[in-house]
Amino acid sequence: MFLVVPHCVTETTAEIFVGAFFDEEPPEACRLLLEPLGSDRQRDLFAGHWSTLSGDGRSAIHHLRRTFSDLPPGTTFEIRLLGPGGEQLARGSVETMPSSLPLGELGSGPDRPFTLWLSSCFYSPRAASGLEQMVKSVVRDDRIRPHLKLLAGDQVYLDFPQSKTVLFGKERLRQHFNEVYTSSWTHPAFSELLSNGGNVFLADDHEFWNNYPDPLIPVLWELRGKDFRDHWEQLAKERIAALQSAAPLQRRDIGGGDGRPPELSILAAQTRIDRSRGPYRFMSDQALDELLKWMSELQSPGVLALTQPLFVYADDMETGIPDFRQFREQLEPALAAAKHDIVVVTGDPHFGRIGVVTYDAEGDPANGGIVEHQLIEVIASPLTLVSALAGNAKPPQPKTFPHYGPPTKRWTIDYERFVPNYGSGNYMLSEEHAMLISFFKSDQQKLTMRVLLRLARQDTPANEWSWDTELS
Repeated sequence: MFLVVPHCVTETTAEIFVGAFFDEEPPEACRLLLEPLGSDRQRDLFAGHWSTLSGDGRSAIHHLRRTFSDLPPGTTFEIRLLGPGGEQLARGSVETMPSSLPLGELGSGPDRPFTLWLSSCFYSPRAASGLEQMVKSVVRDDRIRPHLKLLAGDQVYLDFPQSKTVLFGKERLRQHFNEVYTSSWTHPAFSELLSNGGNVFLADDHEFWNNYPDPLIPVLWELRGKDFRDHWEQLAKERIAALQSAAPLQRRDIGGGDGRPPELSILAAQTRIDRSRGPYRFMSDQALDELLKWMSELQSPGVLALTQPLFVYADDMETGIPDFRQFREQLEPALAAAKHDIVVVTGDPHFGRIGVVTYDAEGDPANGGIVEHQLIEVIASPLTLVSALAGNAKPPQPKTFPHYGPPTKRWTIDYERFVPNYGSGNYMLSEEHAMLISFFKSDQQKLTMRVLLRLARQDTPANEWSWDTELS
């Protein structure tokens, strides 16, 4: 199976990933093109252009990327991969980022609200039968089609089941990793999602192993030895770099230019790839410095994409971002000091919700008196639950952010929405879901954010909901 997947998309450029999965071999010659055709919108591809993630027999994955430049902003193109005889091998679509946010909420096509897709945790063997229908209803609707998809971790589960994978030999591990990626990326619903519109991939622990970089299964892990662990880690990083993205930070600004600030700024941060063992660093110091600089220089609302929530209690089983020294000493104070609203979008915990903190700093002479901004956290998890044993209904929620420290430095969290639950045997589980987060100008001075819940199980009695707020 051939697949085209838009990766980095800006106002004027589009990077397209091309993959050959299962037993497909790249043809001697084929063409990748954007339609409508124009200058610099066609690439000839030859056998020597492809790279290979080797496996065993059918499990090899062949891949390449090509970038198209000088594209007009806010424009949709069809992506087509054509074989030697002109036959279509794969198709998709890509839309360049708009040059400004729309005025009003009722537009469609290029005039629709700027929309982000948010999801995490996809395990293809357990995907709900209604997921494909839900994805098609989103990516083919001109009123809500996402401009950008934020895939906030655990797009694959390389370590499942843990008791089995940790016993694999090195070559079987290579084959298993390719099979897992192939199963995920060629699933009808997920391939439809990936192939239509730009994607930002954030890797979380299951792109490596549970609670990476800490030990997988401590006793067995030690028996396998450092050489095996290093081999596993190397194979995982190769696949993240080839199929997802290993860039520490990915930024998109919407609007602005010609000396004007952006109307909305989006920053996606990898918080797993450079994580330390022990609660010290969840990203490199250099990347964190750039993130803090972005936050301090915001002249409009910002969207920060992470792979784990911030409004959580410390977890004895897994290490979360608030457990790290970098967070306590640098990121949390920066969030409190921000001059504009910050929307944190994230995944991971197998339940979904919206929480809001309102910061209120009185009498700050440097800011002319009362300064108020919001920190809004949106969690979307899971798109597909890996196992009922890993499910969550609604675990205890912290009442303040942060949940530790002096009371005068804690801020009340208002929980606005939760994803509904359902019963499965002896378990209560959060509905599998994604969220659409859209932005539009109510007038020239006001920016509205809308969160729309989309459920993956189409036969569920649960109700989808939407929630609006005004951003400063």
